[in-house]
Amino acid sequence: MIIPLSRPTTADFRKWCHEYVGLAFDLVKTYEQNPLMLDPKECEAAQKICRQYKVLIASLDKYERKLFEHRIMKNKAIRFSVKEERIAFGIIFENWQEICFPGRQYQLKTITKEQIGAKIKALRISNGYTRKQVADITGISEATLKAYENGDRMLRFDVAYLLAQVYEKSVGNFIKN
Repeated sequence: MIIPLSRPTTADFRKWCHEYVGLAFDLVKTYEQNPLMLDPKECEAAQKICRQYKVLIASLDKYERKLFEHRIMKNKAIRFSVKEERIAFGIIFENWQEICFPGRQYQLKTITKEQIGAKIKALRISNGYTRKQVADITGISEATLKAYENGDRMLRFDVAYLLAQVYEKSVGNFIKN
């Protein structure tokens, strides 16, 4: 499954190069052979990535294309100086940002109270706690914790901080995992 990239960072660029492009071309090929095998929205996302890849290749000169195809996509060693490679990478990365995020339209990630609730419930269970134990440790009522876990209430940041400490995670990892 292809999850849309949210930010034009070098980490997302590398993910796009090493995971999404190959997967996208494979999905499009599969869809062309048997359209019933894939969700049309999934195929549409894959086709978009294929188009972005082709536009990026077309935007590069011979030198940049060689660097992109060999060094970035295949991680093969090529004979360029570090300075030349940095300059070319900057151009390639900038082109990718303009192609994939025209006008710097970022897609911010969101999370619903239901998703947060499912995560905190799963963490509580995987750590072997009862709802009462977590409520006692954090000082919040069982009813409030239940409302958070069921997605009936949005988790407050101060409570997220308390729960992250109980499960020995940073707040960022607490929400991500």
